[in-house]
Amino acid sequence: MGKKDVLALDTRRNIFEFIRRRPGTHLRGIARMVDMPFGQVLYHLDYLERAGMVVVRKDGGFKRYFVTNEIGRREKDYISALRHDVPRHVAVLLLLSPSLSHGQMLANLNVSGSTLSFHLNKMVETGILARLEEGNENYYSLTDEQTASRTLVLYRESFADVVVDRFVEYWLTVNYRPPEERAQRLHEAAEILPRLKGDVTPASVAAEILRPDREIGVPQPSSATGHGPRA
Repeated sequence: MGKKDVLALDTRRNIFEFIRRRPGTHLRGIARMVDMPFGQVLYHLDYLERAGMVVVRKDGGFKRYFVTNEIGRREKDYISALRHDVPRHVAVLLLLSPSLSHGQMLANLNVSGSTLSFHLNKMVETGILARLEEGNENYYSLTDEQTASRTLVLYRESFADVVVDRFVEYWLTVNYRPPEERAQRLHEAAEILPRLKGDVTPASVAAEILRPDREIGVPQPSSATGHGPRA
């Protein structure tokens, strides 16, 4: 059966196109976003998989779906990892400051130390992070910054995460500069993140981008509390 026949049904075609736009989304996420009953979505996903039009990547307890032959194995690794909040925010931190310790990351992440350790270990096991021991500290860095940043930029909308929104605005406006102009990039950060105060450093940029309760350049009412990132 040809691709045209497989996608003849509107419902199946809608699911397929959703996976193309948001690769690596898990089964329940697809059902929720396309607003269809779980069983119906599962039926069409199984049909697409048998027809060779989508492939499944196991990610712990999740089954993540990708359109066949559109995304390479390494990029699938990054997309699957960055579908989780903590690894996604770790990647943002390490793109801004390429080598950080557990404690340095913990200062900018609203998670427990044990939760952060769990995710860091998993990211090292999958080859997304490298770990270097220096004295009594372990320092972490991304093994492929280009793939990490590209994934965040290309699939920004699908993450529905205010931290990613802020990061991409900063990254595209400030980071992509000719090499001879990059020394100016931290000074320009205030234009993208207007609430930065004092000396503008990689650490202050990271703290502002990882702050969970404000949009880029949008003042928040003083009474607004408890609002986390969109999920």
